[in-house]
Amino acid sequence: MKVTHIKRDCISCGACAALYPDQWAMDNEGLAQLLDSVKVGENFEKSLELDQVNDYQEAESVCPVNIILVDTE
Repeated sequence: MKVTHIKRDCISCGACAALYPDQWAMDNEGLAQLLDSVKVGENFEKSLELDQVNDYQEAESVCPVNIILVDTE
């Protein structure tokens, strides 16, 4: 299971960071940053434990530009 963040398409709404400040932060450019993630190509990824999936799915659902992608497989 993992979450992918397509940071380059972020519009700086801050919904993810407002809901889950322990998982997301706004960087110096005002873009959301997936905390504790690694850069894979142009995106950022983080492996998830089962108990984390719901929080990341909620962040995924509030993102107005659909750049947070949760893969539960």
